[in-house]
Amino acid sequence: MNAHFCDCDVSGNRPRCHCPHNNLSQLRRNPDYVLPIYKPRVTLLGVNGSVESETTEDEFTVAISSTLDLDKATLSISEPCVLNIGPLQGCYSCTEGSQASVSCFTLSSSWTTIKCDRYVFSVECNPHNKSTLLHLPFNDAVVDHECYTTCGGKNVSARLQGILYYHPHADFSSIALVNTSEVLPQLDWFDEFSLPDLSPLWVVAVGHWKSTLFILGAVVSVLVPTYFLGPIAIRLLFKGLWLVLKNVFTIALTAVRFLAKLGDLRSTDDTSAALPSSGPQMHHCVTRL
Repeated sequence: MNAHFCDCDVSGNRPRCHCPHNNLSQLRRNPDYVLPIYKPRVTLLGVNGSVESETTEDEFTVAISSTLDLDKATLSISEPCVLNIGPLQGCYSCTEGSQASVSCFTLSSSWTTIKCDRYVFSVECNPHNKSTLLHLPFNDAVVDHECYTTCGGKNVSARLQGILYYHPHADFSSIALVNTSEVLPQLDWFDEFSLPDLSPLWVVAVGHWKSTLFILGAVVSVLVPTYFLGPIAIRLLFKGLWLVLKNVFTIALTAVRFLAKLGDLRSTDDTSAALPSSGPQMHHCVTRL
């Protein structure tokens, strides 16, 4: 069957359609639809029931890849080393930061990489026990990190530790707007307020837990009666303190008087022993008959 394609126009009252009668015989008579078809840049040929095209101009991309085999050998010498990390000094949560001196000893000059809990850094080692000054920032007062490196095929460990200081500072600098006289503060009073790290106090309290418990017990024993009894407890507390101080002062004064009296008696005895005897002397004569 030969399908008919019509071109219709329905803009008027009656549609008008143009249906050309293009059957197979008419198509075969048209050289544009019969192989071989020759165009300026391509030629279509019928070969063994298939269509082949030939062209004299085309665009294509050539991808070229190459590999290079390279044999490379690296000589790595790991010597035994002695690592020492000095105490950490400085401040925390500050611009200056903290400092620590790291010394490393090896038989020949080399470099080693030290890995800590939060930091990784390289230091130089030599026969003269090379020292390197490190600058490290911390946000905590108590620092105790385990550090290690590999020397001579073995792990060498050292501790990075220290107690840092708290340097409170308020930045009152201002930011001036361009071409204006208005000045805006950089931070308000609440943002400039900060508290120090209280972990060193906790370390001391844990290390001296007996003294800490005694002090807490004394404070509680004083504050609890004061809170519940009010002015009566305060009056009794001051009265008790006055009696204690009075007795201590009386005992001290009595001891001083006793020591002074004892000193006077010793001085009198020494003076009496030093003076010569001035009384009458008696001579005994024995007469033999």
